[in-house]
Amino acid sequence: MESPGPIVTSGTPSTGSGQVIDALSGAPLSSITVTLDDGVSAVTNPDGTFQLTAQETGLCPLTAAGSGMVSRDTTLRMPSSGASLSLIPAQFDLATFDEMCRCEGSLHRWTAAPALIVVDAVLQFTSVSDSAFTATSERLTPAERASIVADLTWGLPLVTGGTFGAFASVTFESPAPGASVNFYSRQGAIVVARFSGLTGRTGYWGYGRWARNGDAVVAGTVMLDRDFDRSGSPYDRSLRIHEMGHALGYAHVTRRQSFMNSAAVYEPNDFDRDATKVAFQRPPGNQSPDHDPAGTPFAVRSGTGLVWGEITP
Repeated sequence: MESPGPIVTSGTPSTGSGQVIDALSGAPLSSITVTLDDGVSAVTNPDGTFQLTAQETGLCPLTAAGSGMVSRDTTLRMPSSGASLSLIPAQFDLATFDEMCRCEGSLHRWTAAPALIVVDAVLQFTSVSDSAFTATSERLTPAERASIVADLTWGLPLVTGGTFGAFASVTFESPAPGASVNFYSRQGAIVVARFSGLTGRTGYWGYGRWARNGDAVVAGTVMLDRDFDRSGSPYDRSLRIHEMGHALGYAHVTRRQSFMNSAAVYEPNDFDRDATKVAFQRPPGNQSPDHDPAGTPFAVRSGTGLVWGEITP
């Protein structure tokens, strides 16, 4: 993590330049006013570019605002060149975005592609409050393992704004029958397993969970009911991707149709693709309506250890 460093006022002017673009379309935005906290401002050109000259160096607070766009508070390193600032269109559904992506009041997301770990032993479900589960003698077939990997790999770029085209790696764990499997211990990975008795005990087809260190999501889990996941249901894939959504840091959406509706029967739609595109253009810690934490985008606030969120169906 790079320290933001102090803002220094000097007698030598420093220049910062960049381009302002639409967060959804990528189109350049003209007539956007870009203002440093010392009052120095510039208006973007037809190609979205701007240049600011000030008596400050370091990471300087900045606001970008214009007609039809959500104002953004962020930072600009002075001096620098080639910065890219994206703004969210005002018609974008921010209320649903907050519900899904900023459910704890600020944005938490992965900053690097997770690994995928598939446990090929069916685990015996006991309780959502447990962290370790016993491996049964039942194993996933090669076709079942391939199906889970294919579905999650298909869904990953759709629900990360195209940022992650693939998992960092894909591995399989095969614990011996009777072995205790600690399900919440693999930092840097999303762990997936089938569970015997999950629906019978809870009424749900599956669960997902994520953990963060500071603002960044660094671990996740996906629990799938054994009987449902091998039933051939038309919602197999939508459930898997929904629970992976929880593992990525997303919460349930209630305001509109989404792959993150609690029913888990929808696959990613246009809103979901747009929302996750915005999420992955923002640093972890971003707050509504569009306020980046101090020190970003060059630093991500870290914590003192893993903090697991609520397990969610």
